[in-house]
Formats: sequence, structure tokens, C-alpha cells
Amino acid sequence: MWKFYYDEAFHDRNITVKEDLINIYKENSSDIYVGFFCGYTDTKESEIWRKYILFENKYKKIYTIDKNKELKATTIRKKNYKNGFASFVNNTVNFYRDFFKILNDSEIVFHISLFSKTELIVLEFLKNINFQMKFHEDAFLYSLIKFLYNYRNPKLLKKMINIKDKNDIEKVLIDLKTMIENVVAKAESSKKKVTETNALKQILSILDTAYIPNSEQPQMSWRYEPIFIGFNKLLCERGINRTDVNLLIDEENNTLEAAEKIGNYHSCNKGKSHECIGLRISDILAHFFGELIVALECELKEEIILEEDFSKIDYETKKLLSHKWFECSKEQFLLWQEIETIFYKYQLHEWTGYDGVFCDYPILVFALLEYIFEYKTYEDFIKVKAEEHSEYFNTYSCQKLAYIFKRGGSEPAYIN
Repeated sequence: MWKFYYDEAFHDRNITVKEDLINIYKENSSDIYVGFFCGYTDTKESEIWRKYILFENKYKKIYTIDKNKELKATTIRKKNYKNGFASFVNNTVNFYRDFFKILNDSEIVFHISLFSKTELIVLEFLKNINFQMKFHEDAFLYSLIKFLYNYRNPKLLKKMINIKDKNDIEKVLIDLKTMIENVVAKAESSKKKVTETNALKQILSILDTAYIPNSEQPQMSWRYEPIFIGFNKLLCERGINRTDVNLLIDEENNTLEAAEKIGNYHSCNKGKSHECIGLRISDILAHFFGELIVALECELKEEIILEEDFSKIDYETKKLLSHKWFECSKEQFLLWQEIETIFYKYQLHEWTGYDGVFCDYPILVFALLEYIFEYKTYEDFIKVKAEEHSEYFNTYSCQKLAYIFKRGGSEPAYIN
């Protein structure tokens, strides 16, 4: 029998507007929901848990946590992730080095769910709209979601969330087209934005054929079923029968209900992390990836658009990770390398990760891990200037995105 433990990070049960702020875009929030499954056979569990207890006791002393309290992922403060591995202080490097050593095992199975919350807003808006032309739906959705995420326009997004009737939908559609037209007009002369402006022109062509047969109010409660669709794909790929899986989920009724609905596992229950080592391991894994994604988001997103002012957007400068992400000590480099080695040796499966249509940040976080394998030694790594690493990583991640889209049969949204 297999035992899997699931926990999440940056979980919002609902997308809401409060005090004129959208909760998923507030400081210390993330557009990406992160869920992590960590599993092993029941015969392997005692060995893993024994190692974890030693690890936990060690770091409770280092971080002066009461021995009767839980060692939580949030023990590692957010500032540690600001520049990826390069901003990990010594205790953080040691913490993750010792933690991932426990998981450096061929008999441990990972699965990570990474879903954009902006995608839910767009899908709920579009459920009321039909189009009088054929187009590649995923390509259209990807371009539109990416546009609304990158060019964050709170005023427009709040209107999308708060739709009440057909008149509201018509107004949002007009505002959306106007915003795209404004960005195209400003960006059209930028060589950096050629691909983007072409995609936006295609979106406009599609939106021009829109009509509104329905006027359902958007449902902004989070969707949990896709988590288990991806997990089930991994189980199938790795030859694990669902009826051989005992799943424990950190306290969340909605997640449990989705698992029971589509899982068909041997057992499915919820538990408390302070009572279960397996849940504490998944908690640390979920937050590790979640915090790296937040740091990537903070570094790469465009300025928020306020009062419909598109002139403040920088249409010329290429968005790169700061060179500070690559100013690593030898210890930070080796940790980075050790973590990627675990994924490369034991988790290199198609369905280890599962995401939605807008998958830039899920791909970016894995590209960041993989980039370290471009260099065999620390000495090779530091031969390249940090500023050059920023450029090289940008090229590497763009190639990764292009490969993923090509493999998925991605095409321009518009069909002539």
C-alpha cells in the first residue's frame, strides 16, 4: 500500500474584493495556488519519519521553537527567497540541505499542482460569451490570461469579478478591448513586444466577434477537482493503482470532497499537520515552491495599471531576473544543485507537475531549478558573470516555454 500526504500554500478559498483590493493580488499573496503530494510505501514510512524527527528536533533548537510545537514551513522567513537561493542565509541553506537529504530516495514520489487564480477569473468571465469564429481556444486563453496577469488592471479585474447582469458583461468587454488597444498602440513600436502585440491583435480580432447569450454571475470559489486529475495522471504514469493509495489531506473540507469525488482511492481522510509528520513534510515542500514563485512574480511582473494610465509601463526594457539571483556562495550553489538532482534522478516524469492554461510561473520555477545543471561545478558557474547569468537564464526559460507549447501543439489563436 502507498501513503500520500497533501498540503497546500497560497490557498484562497474564494477570490474576493475587499476594501477595493483583490485578495489574490495583495502583498504576500500569490496568483499561483500550490499543492504538494508526497508519498511512499507503508514499509518505507517509518524510515522517512525517523529521519524527519531527527531533522525537526535539530531545527527546533536552532530556531528556538518549543519542543511540543510544530516546525512549520513559515519558520523560513519570506526575505530568504527574495533572490532565490542566493538570498538564503546559512541557517536556511542548512535547513533545506538536511530536509531534502531525507527525500533523496528513489522510493519517494512527488506531485505538485500549480494553478493560476487569474485563470479562474477569465474562465468565469468567458462562460457568458460565445464567438462567431473558429480559433485555438487554449492559445487564446493563454494570451488573454497572461495579458490580464502581466498588465494588472485592478479596476477592470474587479468589474470582472463583480458581474451581475448582461449589461455588466458588455461593459467589461468594451473596457477589455479598449485596454488591449491602448497597450498595442503603446507597444507596437517596441521590438521586444512584437510577439506580444501580434497575439493581442489576434485577441482583438476574436473579441470583435463576441456575443453574449448568457448572463451568469461569476463563481469565484476555488476549484479543487483539477488537483486530483493531475495526481491521478501521475499515479497512472508510475504504475500505482489508485485503490492502493491511502491519502491524508491537511485540514480542508473542499479538498477532501474533491478527492472523494474523483479519486477512487483506498482511503481518503483529512488530518492535522501537528499530529502527522507526512503532512509537515508536504507543508515544507509546498511553501518552498510557493515562496520561490512569489519571488519570481515580484521580480518579473509589470507595474500595476492605475487610473487607466498606460504611459508608465516600460515597453522597451527586457524583464530579467536580477543578477542578484545568481550571486551564489558555494554552499548555496551546492544546495541548488542537490535539490535539482533529486528531481532529475527520481521525479523526472511527465506528470510530476500539473498546471492550467497559464503555466508561465510553474514552468519558470522548474526552469530555475534545472538551470543549475548547465554548470557541473561551482567554479564553472562563477566563471560567468551574474549579469550574464540573467540573460542566459532568460534564454533558457524562454526555450523551455517554447518547447512546452510546441509539444502541446500550440498555435496562434486565430484560424484564417
